[in-house]
Amino acid sequence: MEENGDIFGDGVNIAARLEAFAAPCGIVLSSKAHAEVAGKLNINFNDLGEHNLKNISSPIRIFSIRELSYYTKRTHDVHGFEGDINPLSIAIMPFDNLSGDRSQEYFCDGLVDSLTTDIALHIPNLFVVGRSSAFTYKGASVDARRVSRELSTQYILQGSIQRSGQRFRINARLVNGANGEQQWSERFDGDASDPFGVQDEVISRIANSIAGAIYAERSRAVEARGGEPGVMDLVLQGWGKAFLGDRSKAAFDAAEPYYRAALAIEPTNPDANIGLGCVIAGRLFNVERYSLSTEELKLRVNEAHKLLDAGLSQKPQAAMAHSARCILFAVVHRWREALSACELAHSLDGSSSLYLINIANCRTALGDPQSSIEYLEKGLRRSPRDPNIGILYSALGRAHLLLGRWRESIDYSLRSRVTAPTLIVVHLALAAAYAQVGDKAQAEASLADARKIEPNVSFAWLDAHAWSFEPAYLRFAETTFYQGLRKAGLPEGDRLAAPSPARLHERT
Repeated sequence: MEENGDIFGDGVNIAARLEAFAAPCGIVLSSKAHAEVAGKLNINFNDLGEHNLKNISSPIRIFSIRELSYYTKRTHDVHGFEGDINPLSIAIMPFDNLSGDRSQEYFCDGLVDSLTTDIALHIPNLFVVGRSSAFTYKGASVDARRVSRELSTQYILQGSIQRSGQRFRINARLVNGANGEQQWSERFDGDASDPFGVQDEVISRIANSIAGAIYAERSRAVEARGGEPGVMDLVLQGWGKAFLGDRSKAAFDAAEPYYRAALAIEPTNPDANIGLGCVIAGRLFNVERYSLSTEELKLRVNEAHKLLDAGLSQKPQAAMAHSARCILFAVVHRWREALSACELAHSLDGSSSLYLINIANCRTALGDPQSSIEYLEKGLRRSPRDPNIGILYSALGRAHLLLGRWRESIDYSLRSRVTAPTLIVVHLALAAAYAQVGDKAQAEASLADARKIEPNVSFAWLDAHAWSFEPAYLRFAETTFYQGLRKAGLPEGDRLAAPSPARLHERT
């Protein structure tokens, strides 16, 4: 149906849903489109099986074109593959039911079905083989290398589930199909009294772990190969440098040249634009906003917005880009816009703990530290070994401090100090909390640690670099955080010379 130049109908909806099943630069068709061209064009197709698509009443059979995509052609020689294997592809195999109870098959199959969908959303550019194709191996003894050849996929995720009463155990492992080597494995134990809640938590933890394992392995493969890197090689290396570690200034600095080199080759590449935008945003939020002038900050924020906009024009559902926009809004204290952006990122990818951290930070800044804690605890359950764990602990320490829970704040801030020692807010939170419980020696030591990062730290410095200028936040901070810092001995400084909150809001 056409109206004023716009096209509506199931065909348009199906086309939009099919995009998620296409490999980078690849092509997929519905069964209806396939029937129109099969036998008429000199093209071979892969049958990806039937899939349930959102807002489409009946399952749709999906086909992909078997010819090498542009991306695969550029990379299959690089990574030692022959044929059309995409180096960023995975098959989620049916998990073995070890419970001895066939009635538990629904639990196994439901978890794998949800995992197939979530991983496709969570890992940028990862092609996930359709569930129907993967489930043809159900009940069979599976050799990862054979499956890799037959499904033309790089990685194989295998696992087993054992359930007894309301307790369950899940073992999962990621195997490189090229050589049969195990890249990652983990065991998950839990309570199955809430099966949907259990599935969400386990799926998120597996998706987060696999994302890190795949990108780390691909980044190592590119570096080991040497030679002249291509655009996607550079993007992979940039991602590995920036987002597999502690998100420190050193990590972001190491990643930036890779993204800029990729953009020098292909200025419109969406992944390179989004990656560089994320690097600039992350460095601004964690480090540079405390040292840049108003004009310098404005230039950096605007550069990052332009990069993210360029990427989003091609990939409007890139959750990572919306998360970076959240950070950019937060840097200039536009917290309500920041909250909207990170809630959108979370709606697009519910597995990432980073988006939960961002939502929590926004809620703290808007004066709601209690709900912030709920989001952070959810993020901790979903990704207990996350590379961002230091940032998460810091946010928990700050939220508990604002609520006057001194011991909890100290506990989480100490954990954060181990993994994110360069965050000045960690040391300031410790100084305030220790002072509130009367431990003056530890309070002074924590303040000294903060001075190693910012020698001029004072209340005047806080006036210019406060976490938030929202009245609801400041009411919490004045009687907890700031009161504790006064007890710890933080000097006032030249508060008249500090920029006003209104001036800070004028930065963009």
